[in-house]
This record gives sequence, structure tokens and C-alpha cells, in this order.
Amino acid sequence: MVHSGDGISIDGAKRKARSSRNAELHGAYARQLHPLGSGPYGEVHSEFYERASKLIGGFEPEDELIAELAKRAADALMKMARLDSFEAEMSLVTGIPDADVKMFCGDLQAAEFVEMDMECLKQIAMADMPGMESDDGFLEELEWESIAKLVRRLLTKECTLPGLWDDDHEPTTGEDWELAARTILEGALPERQHRWVWANGLHANAYAQRSLIEHKTKAFIATRLINGPLASIERPRNHLWREFSQAVGQIRQIRKMREG
Repeated sequence: MVHSGDGISIDGAKRKARSSRNAELHGAYARQLHPLGSGPYGEVHSEFYERASKLIGGFEPEDELIAELAKRAADALMKMARLDSFEAEMSLVTGIPDADVKMFCGDLQAAEFVEMDMECLKQIAMADMPGMESDDGFLEELEWESIAKLVRRLLTKECTLPGLWDDDHEPTTGEDWELAARTILEGALPERQHRWVWANGLHANAYAQRSLIEHKTKAFIATRLINGPLASIERPRNHLWREFSQAVGQIRQIRKMREG
């Protein structure tokens, strides 16, 4: 083994330099891959590029040519993983008539807002139940004006708070809105258990509606992305597998030629 003047082996120095070069190569080339943007299939950019870098780094590219081929292989693998997600969503909603979805709002963002409203009511009811732990931080951030209006809309058509919230008066502070919301809740549902069952049921229903709309939305997007129904998904999957196999085969051939 040959050593340099400072006691570091030449072979070790070469390995260290190669490792540094590999990290630079596969990190840079990973940036050329593109995560999906916003929407139900949106990917977190940092996580996407970290995974891409690991896949490219697994080929230990020694130069730009090998790094480019490794990037193609990683790109194919990551797109196949997306296809798996598409297939799962499309399979999940197979057989659900479109008419069933029209029973709901049909708007994913609106459904998410409804679910959040019901989550607020659930947390409020949970805080009143002995032995249950609610999210105190969540409750501190509540906008009691919107909660009070939601509770009144759900439980009563008429104002029942003379002097506080009636035809001539309306709460003006957060404390007054909270008082109004809790007064209406306790007046309509005096028992804590009843309030909990009511709020939990509303939240469960909102969650189910939002989930169905989300799955249908993802299935629709997946159908557009693969340009066909579920049965068509094998075409792009086979194409991506060929791309992956070709890239890996080319890496092997180049390295074999260089060794020869």
C-alpha cells in the first residue's frame, strides 16, 4: 500500500475523492428530476430529491455519463412508484357510481373545510368529557365567532341569547362569541355525553365524505395522467420497466468495457 507524505494511503485518498465526487454528481443530477407539484398527488420537494439522490447514489456513479444513466434508472423507479399510488386509488373507487359522489359537495377543498369545522366541534365536546384529553393548543387557536355561527346553524334557527345575540345585538369579543357558542351547545345538548356523540358523529361523517371525494379526485387525476382506465396502467408500467432495465444494462456494459 502506498502512502502519501502525511500518512494517508493513496488508495484511501482516491476512495475518499471518489466518494465526494459521487455525492456531488448524484446530488446535482437528482435536481434534474421533477416532483409533482400541488394537488392530491403533490410531493414534498425535499423528500423527493433526498430519495432520488439515494437511488442515484446506489449506483455509485464515477462520472457524469454513469450519473446520467443512474438518473434515468432512478426516474423510472420513482415513476413506477407513482403508478402504484395511481393504481391503488383507482382500484379503491372502482364500482362507486359518479351519482354517489354528487350527493356530496364535489369540491375537495370545501370538503376539507367542513371536516375541519367538525373537528373543532369534536375537540370542544372532548374537552368537556372526563377522562378524555383534548388538544389544548388547538382549542386556543379557535375562531369562536365562526364556531358560534356554525353551532347556531346546526342546532337552532333562532337566536336564544337576548342581549348578547339577537336581532339587536351581536357578540363583539372572542370571549362573548365563546360564551354564545357554549350557551347554544349546552342549551340544545345539556348532557356532555350527548354533545360528544353528536360532535363525533358529525366529524366521522365529514371525514368519510372528504375521503370519498379525495379518492375520486385522485382516481380522476390518475386516469388523466395515464391517459386511460385502470386496465391501461400496465402499458406505462412496462414502458418504465424497460427504461429502468436499459439504463442499468448500459451502466453494466460501460463499466465492463472500461475494465476490459
